[in-house]
Amino acid sequence: MADDFPEIPGFKILEMLGEGAMARVYLAVDESLDRKVALKIMLGSLAADVSFRERFLAEARDTAKFAHPGIVAIHTTGDHDGRYYLVLEYLESGTLKDHLKRKLSASADAQAETATGFTAREALVVTHQLAQALSYAHGKGVVH
Repeated sequence: MADDFPEIPGFKILEMLGEGAMARVYLAVDESLDRKVALKIMLGSLAADVSFRERFLAEARDTAKFAHPGIVAIHTTGDHDGRYYLVLEYLESGTLKDHLKRKLSASADAQAETATGFTAREALVVTHQLAQALSYAHGKGVVH
């Protein structure tokens, strides 16, 4: 329900995309540029802790230095009323998790032989792309 979404000035939150241990990610519209973005908002329970805040903002600084097709771009960061957030590139194609769900659904419909939904070749391609992105980040001094 839209009323449950946090409010960040300049952004209209449309839906929640996911949640991790440190933040929730929302699909939002950057109203100044009229474009969809992924808005990653740090959990309020962690924002009060300086070490978590610094870790969250360090992620923004590190990611802002990256230019790699396997790593989403960060547009900016900010805070509003104690809510720390990152504004990230939004990928219409979705996450790897979304892709996997589509593959599993398609493989169930087609009674495919693979339990994962990925063919061996697709799994190798995805693994290679992930390894390249991680190698790039490691080369920049960031361990994920």
